[in-house]
Amino acid sequence: MTELWMRIRRKWCFVRGNERGVKRFSNMISSRRAVVRLQACFDESVPPEVNVEINTNCNYACPFCPQSSCKRPVQYMTREVFEVLIKRLEAIDYAGHVCLSVNNEPFLHPLILEFCETISKRLPKARGGLISNGALITKEHLLALAKLDLPPRLQINDYTSTRSVSKRIETMFAQDPILKRIPLTVSLREIAERLSNRAGNQPGCGSDVGDYQDIVCTWPFMGLFLTPDLQFFLCCSDYHHKIILGDLIRESLMDIWQGEPYRDLRKRMLASARKGIPLCSGCDADWFCLPEHCSKKEDLR
Repeated sequence: MTELWMRIRRKWCFVRGNERGVKRFSNMISSRRAVVRLQACFDESVPPEVNVEINTNCNYACPFCPQSSCKRPVQYMTREVFEVLIKRLEAIDYAGHVCLSVNNEPFLHPLILEFCETISKRLPKARGGLISNGALITKEHLLALAKLDLPPRLQINDYTSTRSVSKRIETMFAQDPILKRIPLTVSLREIAERLSNRAGNQPGCGSDVGDYQDIVCTWPFMGLFLTPDLQFFLCCSDYHHKIILGDLIRESLMDIWQGEPYRDLRKRMLASARKGIPLCSGCDADWFCLPEHCSKKEDLR
């Protein structure tokens, strides 16, 4: 099916008020563009994003997140294990993004400030990142982060109905100019959002998984996901870490990224999208972002 034909079908669905059809054909168009770009530009020698679940718990239980329906055993990354991660990244002179959040609230970890300081000091070409609901962040946290040579990017998702978190954070930033050194993004979210089914880990999303069977997901080309004990798991939707693709304790990061399990995953994703890939076959996420070295300014949608 050509892109022109998909556009015609999408327009017809729009005219008929078929929202599901509009979404379906929009995703097919975006998927085709992403696949073409990846086939032409993807270079596995470029180190990917690194997303680290430094702890497995969260202080919220949002209904759209598996944290609300199936709590996992609480686990925290130790200082010793974090040191292994840093040494692996130092070994490749890592210059990418190290996010200390996946399905967790990073400010629950007692060593969060130490971890951010270590990234700043020992990975000067890299940039740390934190995604938080903001409820636990204090002025002391922010001042410590702001004083680092390279403060982490801070993404705050405010789920409060009164926007109390964003107001508090923005007030602190306004009162102390040094905090402006922290790259801050505040997103106003809704606690009742209906998002992805997280590869079947969060039921009740109302989507039809069949609509997503033949569209690409670009996470296997974008980044790596690490458990608190440095096991590589599939992606952020692999809430229970069911698919393990490597072990950073025993292997180098690039050996894993360029290893057969990841190569096979990327090959299968490009060839037949999600069909036949465990977890992916039951996932309804529409994710078409591209690695920076594959990106262009035009929107895939």
